[in-house]
Amino acid sequence: MKWSLGKFIGWRAEKLEPIKPQSNAHEFSVRPGLHYFLTICFMTLIVDVHAGANVYSCLSIGNDADCTSDIGRLKELGVFEIPSPVSLILPVLLNALMPNIVLWPIVLILCTPIFLMAAYISWRFRIRRNFAGIIFWIMAWILAVLGFPLFCAALGLFDHGHVSWHADVIFLLEAGGMGIACGIVFCLLTFQSRSEPAQS
Repeated sequence: MKWSLGKFIGWRAEKLEPIKPQSNAHEFSVRPGLHYFLTICFMTLIVDVHAGANVYSCLSIGNDADCTSDIGRLKELGVFEIPSPVSLILPVLLNALMPNIVLWPIVLILCTPIFLMAAYISWRFRIRRNFAGIIFWIMAWILAVLGFPLFCAALGLFDHGHVSWHADVIFLLEAGGMGIACGIVFCLLTFQSRSEPAQS
C-alpha cells in the first residue's frame, strides 16, 4: 500500500510539474516595464541620430530654407570658425542631442498613464503573443504617443486666434507614425524575450 501511494504521489507530481512555468503563459510581455523603457530609449536614439544628421547637413552647407540652425549666430558666438567636420561636432551636439535629452523624460512621463492602462487591460484580459495582441499594443502605443498632442489640439479648438490647423494635422500624423514605430519596437522586444514562448 505504501509503495502504491508513493507511486501515485510521484505520478501526480510528474503531471503537475510542467504546469508551473505556464503561470505567465497568458501575458503578452513578462517584463512590460523594461520593454517600455527600452522602447522609449531606442526611439529617442533614432530621433537623436536623425536630428544630428539634419543639423550637421545644415551647418555644413550654411543657411537655407530647411535649416533651422543659425550658422551666422553660431559663428558670432565663437562656437566654430571654420566649417570643417571636426568643428561641427560641438554645434551638432548642442543643437540636436541636448533638446532630445530634455525631451526624453517628458515623453517617458507623458506616455506612462496610457501604457499602464494598456498593461492592466493586457493582463486582465490575457492578451497573448499573437496577431490580435500585436494590433492591441500598436494601438495602445499610438494612443500613448498621441495623448498629449490630442490634448493640445483640443485646447486649440477654444483658441480663436489659432489658424495653423494644417501644421497641427501634420504634427498629429507624425506623432501617430511615431506611435506605430514604438508599438512595433515594443512587440519585437517582447517576442525576443526568452522567458516565455510565443503564444498562438
